[in-house]
Amino acid sequence: MEGITDKTSLAMAMTRLISKNNIQFEIMDGDVTADYRIASSAIAKEVGNRVRCFAGRQHFQAKDFYKVVHIIDSDAAFIPDSQILDMSLSSTLLGADRRIFYDSEQGIWTRNTDDMIRRNQLKQAKVNKLRTLSKVYRSVPYEIYYMSMNLEHVFYDQPNASREEKVKWADEKVEELMGDPQSLVRFFDSPHIALGGADYQESWNFIETADNSLKRCSNFNIFFDRARQDGILQCSHRCRPAFP
Repeated sequence: MEGITDKTSLAMAMTRLISKNNIQFEIMDGDVTADYRIASSAIAKEVGNRVRCFAGRQHFQAKDFYKVVHIIDSDAAFIPDSQILDMSLSSTLLGADRRIFYDSEQGIWTRNTDDMIRRNQLKQAKVNKLRTLSKVYRSVPYEIYYMSMNLEHVFYDQPNASREEKVKWADEKVEELMGDPQSLVRFFDSPHIALGGADYQESWNFIETADNSLKRCSNFNIFFDRARQDGILQCSHRCRPAFP
């Protein structure tokens, strides 16, 4: 996960939903897929090293893992370059105290369009490698899932939330999920969120196409579907899969 509010929003419900497994959440200290210091050719090794370091701190071995589930924000990184917009040309955003503004209708407004294009290209290259990666840290199964444009966009349709809003909403989400953790499964299974469908690679094809990464969606439904198939999802009749 990329940030503490992602962990807060998901941790409690996930630990109650997945049976026979001890779920450990690790904050990635930023987005490794957009970190300029990490080359796209080295991204698989970087993720593997982070899993190895985590295992060392927890005194785990590769055999102790069920799988590594990597959750990232799409950051609208797959839109065409023509939808990277100069913030100085927007009368509404000109005086705004922010560097980036996500606009679900038009694209990404930014103070430096060249830097944003480079960021997107780097993120695209890294994600394209990770989405085909099946194992890390020797033999541990690996899967990567997206929130588009970010977790707040998916949960609340608010991609430009402030830090204060993120913390407040995460705390409220914990309260909500404490009473009904299975609502998390139903939410991600819902057709208006699972726009990429129920196939892992097809869901990535969807988010990488045209301006789909501006849309409110996630492919985390596929994680829950796979957990069902593996028999580890604690699920009642109320959280049946949305796709056959």
